[in-house]
Amino acid sequence: MKIFESDMSEEDAQKVSDAYSKEANSSLFGVIFHVLILIFFNFQFKELGYYKYLILLIPSISTIYQLKKAINIFFFNPIRKDLELQRKITITLIISKKTEGYKDFELPNGSDCIEFEENPYFSSLDVSGNSFHKTEIGDRVNFELSKFGKWIIAVYSKSEKIDYNTYNHRKSE
Repeated sequence: MKIFESDMSEEDAQKVSDAYSKEANSSLFGVIFHVLILIFFNFQFKELGYYKYLILLIPSISTIYQLKKAINIFFFNPIRKDLELQRKITITLIISKKTEGYKDFELPNGSDCIEFEENPYFSSLDVSGNSFHKTEIGDRVNFELSKFGKWIIAVYSKSEKIDYNTYNHRKSE
């Protein structure tokens, strides 16, 4: 695995900022939605006494999870450092396995998937059909990431952009 560091262009910084804004808005919506559900259930089950607290347990846990996620995004995210220093890294990963969607029961969403050799960043990438057929096992895939937040700026192989839906981070051991 090769790692290179370089300066971000204005377009790259805008992509990172847009990705952060999208995640922050989603998180904020999630918190508001969960709090509203909690309030709704609280008023619906007033006469149940102690059973009300058992019913509210699941929405309460879900709301706490959403709050934790929002706090991490708004206060502990390295986005400010990324946008201030405007540095990015480029990593090169090698494709170790390809799996077509709907032909393997491991893929619940049915997307075409490419997996990478052992690395600390990504385990797999769900890609479009066109990108799936343009890549081969053993090909090198370049990821451009923001240096501190590891936001994906671009993914390409053989100088062609790879269209991806989702990615899976490598799990820490």
